[in-house]
Amino acid sequence: MTEGPGGVTADLELWLKANDGAGIADNTALATWYDQAKTNNATVNVAGQEPTYRDNPNFNVNFNAVVDFDNDYNSASVDYTYSDTSRNEMQGAAGFFSDDFYAVVIPDLNVTSSTPSLDIFCADSD
Repeated sequence: MTEGPGGVTADLELWLKANDGAGIADNTALATWYDQAKTNNATVNVAGQEPTYRDNPNFNVNFNAVVDFDNDYNSASVDYTYSDTSRNEMQGAAGFFSDDFYAVVIPDLNVTSSTPSLDIFCADSD
């Protein structure tokens, strides 16, 4: 590997990059998001849970493609067992190897002090 996020290549275990590794056209369901560091690809557990790959000025962040997880922000009663196919979810082949990660998130709603918390990463105790 000759490049990495922020120039970091040593011990890079996971790099999910929206504009490289999706290999699909704008507004297409993304079933596999290919890891640019190793082989820790993110995949969909249940058909119908695919997020949408977006490479369109109406969705891009700083002119870059995005992966759009279009989920309801109210997750107080959400079932996280992959049985709720109305949610966009992906699972990686391996866990995080450090505390360092960077994500750009743009909520689909106006966030106020009364908005419930918005988790972007979660885990279980397997």
